[in-house]
Amino acid sequence: MRILAFFYFVEGFLYLIYSVWRLVISPLTFFRAPPPLELMVRIFILLMFVAGILFVHRAYSLLTGRSRNRGFVPSICSVPLWSIPALFALGNASTYITSPSIPVEMRPYGFYYLTVGVMFVVIGIINLSSLFYLFMHLRK
Repeated sequence: MRILAFFYFVEGFLYLIYSVWRLVISPLTFFRAPPPLELMVRIFILLMFVAGILFVHRAYSLLTGRSRNRGFVPSICSVPLWSIPALFALGNASTYITSPSIPVEMRPYGFYYLTVGVMFVVIGIINLSSLFYLFMHLRK
């Protein structure tokens, strides 16, 4: 269970870091997006924050032995929280880095999107590793 607690802690910590960064430290700004889209993005990031708290709490309860529930459902429900931002970030990165119509001074934004996309891919690898661990543990 320590391995699963480690996976949950890292996943929750990364969700918390990103959501606090995008809600408080450096909030997302939209220039031409309609207000309902802005609201949906903020709700999505708030869900990411709640998921971060849930995963850190689940890791703590697994380490202290307070919970025998392994958290199969939260791990499956967490898949959209990393896959959707990873797709958008990597798509934006490829556009900013490879498109000849993007001005040269805007190319660093592509590397910013690339780092965000890689972070969400790492969260995805951790999430899928925890799901694999749960599947293997349930087979025993």
